[in-house]
Amino acid sequence: MRARLLLAAWFGVVLASSPAHAAPGDLQEVTLWTAEALGSGASLTSVVLSSQTMDPDQLLLKASSASGAADVKIEYKIAQDGASSFGSTTANDAICASTNTEFSGQAPEEYHLYALPSAPRFQIVITELGGNADTVISATALFRKR
Repeated sequence: MRARLLLAAWFGVVLASSPAHAAPGDLQEVTLWTAEALGSGASLTSVVLSSQTMDPDQLLLKASSASGAADVKIEYKIAQDGASSFGSTTANDAICASTNTEFSGQAPEEYHLYALPSAPRFQIVITELGGNADTVISATALFRKR
């Protein structure tokens, strides 16, 4: 009997520490872009992000450019019908109005964290501001498991 209890306890520890069984509070990553090209004045719109099963936490973003200082605006738009009809980015305050201004003198072309909105369904929109034709974006949305 004792052997069965020890074996059951061991399996419980193994299963609880498995990544497939993330505990509440654990971070889950959603890759949005990996070295995605963004032309002068162009925009990128993410996949639809949902807070139905996890809580939006942070956006990890890096904007870089070989021809000059990368500068992007980070905005979001919220699903108006709870599904696929999204409002305008101008209906909400920008997450970051200018990465170059926000991190001036603090390595603006390195990875930085930004707070994600807690909307039920939303999309992230990145717009190039600096006039660089070779801006490259890498971004990951981080959600907390409930």
